[in-house]
Amino acid sequence: MVSFTRHCRKASGLFLLVMLTLVARHAAAEGIERVTSEVHATASGVLVLSAAYRVTLTPALVDALQHGVPLSFALDLEMTQPRWYWFDKKMLDWHQERRITYNALTRTYRYYLGSIYLTFNELSEALAALSSVQPVSITPDSPWKKDTVYRAILTFRLDTSSLPKPFQLDALYTSDWNLAASPYEWTWHP
Repeated sequence: MVSFTRHCRKASGLFLLVMLTLVARHAAAEGIERVTSEVHATASGVLVLSAAYRVTLTPALVDALQHGVPLSFALDLEMTQPRWYWFDKKMLDWHQERRITYNALTRTYRYYLGSIYLTFNELSEALAALSSVQPVSITPDSPWKKDTVYRAILTFRLDTSSLPKPFQLDALYTSDWNLAASPYEWTWHP
């Protein structure tokens, strides 16, 4: 009888460890992960940006979306020219807003990129469209200089400032509302 009780304790401890591992793996799967990103310049000096992300919404975000709360995402690219004698010179500050909404009447998801929108039957399809950055042409504020190193930072995040006010307050206190890919930084030579 004593050995059976010890065996049950060991088995319950192992079960608890397996469950905690699964919960941790599920929590790590939610968020935004950068898969690829590429920036290159054309002969005229225009930058072409393409990227891909993996977006996984938290259950709280899925619930809010299905109850009529639109989710806006911000894609930002900032390029600076480092200077030793002063602050870095900002060469480019580009922003793009992407949004997903849910229509309960038609049970469809809508992905907006500016004034253009696409309609999807499944959330996974809308998230796939959201996370794919097709080649975008970006014109810099000033011309690129040859033999100069530029620093670039690409970020993609849920824009909590565009949420309704009660959800903005909730976003301050819970991590369910804070989705962001870690900023991708690199140096670039034209």
